[in-house]
Amino acid sequence: MGIADLAILARLFARSWAILFAFGATAGPALALEQEVGFREVAAALDRGLGDPDPHVRRSSLNSIRDLDLVSRMLESVESLLTDADSAVRRVAAETLGRRPRTPNLVLDASTTVGLRDANATRRAIKALRAPSAEERWRAANKLGNLRDPRAVEALILALSDGDPAVRRGAVSALGNIRSPAAADRLVYLLTDPDPETRYLVANALGNIAVPSSVSGLLEAYPDTNSDVRSAIASALGSIGDPTGGFALIRALADENVDVRRAAAEALGRLRIP
Repeated sequence: MGIADLAILARLFARSWAILFAFGATAGPALALEQEVGFREVAAALDRGLGDPDPHVRRSSLNSIRDLDLVSRMLESVESLLTDADSAVRRVAAETLGRRPRTPNLVLDASTTVGLRDANATRRAIKALRAPSAEERWRAANKLGNLRDPRAVEALILALSDGDPAVRRGAVSALGNIRSPAAADRLVYLLTDPDPETRYLVANALGNIAVPSSVSGLLEAYPDTNSDVRSAIASALGSIGDPTGGFALIRALADENVDVRRAAAEALGRLRIP
């Protein structure tokens, strides 16, 4: 741990002894990390991100600083990147100093457009989920994911227990496309699936559904051995926006994998910090 890490750790310690685990401990991640994060902690973490050796992480940190309207508090740090060795970082730093926070994209709820979809196609695909052929069941799950009809949620939840891993993955992706909160609790259980691709898809799906009840499960799953899964979990925590995921994202900024660090930096900018 370097001097910068120690300085940040000292600033964070005053909030809770549990924050110590966000920088090093691997045991009991949910207990250690499930604390609400504030602007001070996020600013300290993003300041670290501005010094990351990877330019993508530096750019993502700048974007989050802008999105959280922290530019005035971190003016000196942001201005220092106007002379960054990477031209894209210099451009984003300049934009950050002159732009307002971005407006979040609005997502239409599937229920608002379901009336335009073919109800017969949904019924046929639900029936096909019980077909003898695993390939046919997999195709049915993908079809339902494309239809995004909430009436398929119950059948897709049952498909999460299918004996074929490809069918389970198809059901996970479909539920993520439909974005029904009713599927969140069942999906959380699959964060411990032995297949890393399934865990990755589950984290993505939970990020799409974005209900706060998923945060605890995501925090418990964060110390995954697969970097793609950790990256997806960081993104999901950002999509949910609950500040109780903040310390896990701060921890992820120190991850050995650059994609995880980049996802964490972007996710911090989407937290709803009180």
